[in-house]
Amino acid sequence: MFCYYCGLPADSIDHVVPQSILEAAVMAGDMESYLGLIGWGRTLIVKSCRQCNSLLGASLQHTLAERKAELKARLKRKLARDLNMPDWTEVELEELGPRLRQVVTDGLERKHQAQARLRW
Repeated sequence: MFCYYCGLPADSIDHVVPQSILEAAVMAGDMESYLGLIGWGRTLIVKSCRQCNSLLGASLQHTLAERKAELKARLKRKLARDLNMPDWTEVELEELGPRLRQVVTDGLERKHQAQARLRW
């Protein structure tokens, strides 16, 4: 299974309406809000990776598309360093020593993975 939000292997479940928000509505005795929250969408859980699940936390969006867009914005901020890695040509990489070349190629791989997650 893949993460609904980014395409990495899913190892977690995201409660689309966060459990903490549902629990708060129940604790407040606001059953109308509780029923409204669980009724606004058919899908209450989606498969996700731990990072996406953690990034979304207890945030509440009105649609699954809005939730995915919010995740993409948060993920983009979190991965900004990797996304800003400059591209290197093969000639430029060959000019580097082996250790520095490995650091740069690792950074380029993180950049490509971040771009792929944002395109998902």
